[in-house]
Amino acid sequence: MATSIEERVSKVEGIVSGHDRIFDMIHEEIRDLKISVDNRIGDFRDEVNIRFDEVNRRFDEAKAGTSRMFDETNQRIGATNGRIDTLEGGIDETNRRIAEMDSRLTNRMDSTLKLMVAIQIPTWVMIITMWVTIFMRIG
Repeated sequence: MATSIEERVSKVEGIVSGHDRIFDMIHEEIRDLKISVDNRIGDFRDEVNIRFDEVNRRFDEAKAGTSRMFDETNQRIGATNGRIDTLEGGIDETNRRIAEMDSRLTNRMDSTLKLMVAIQIPTWVMIITMWVTIFMRIG
């Protein structure tokens, strides 16, 4: 039995129709897969953004903490510098007093030394005169 062209065409159309359905199913699966992948990528992107936001928040906290510690250290250094300046003022005052005292002591020592020399010279003159007188009377 010979099959007619119409039967053959009908059979081919059925096969093509079956292939079209298969291709449509494949395209639908691909479309669903694309949507699923896009959704997963979006979810992943959101999750990564959340993690980056958390990391950025932690960095900001660490930066703020470090800045606060530097500010506290700078305040302590400033306070120490203030105390050092105060001590330097006290040291300058002490140096001034020591210089004044040294000057007074030097003046007193000079006047005491002058007095001693002033007393010694007449004393030696008297001793020499006395010896000369004694030797002159003896001799």
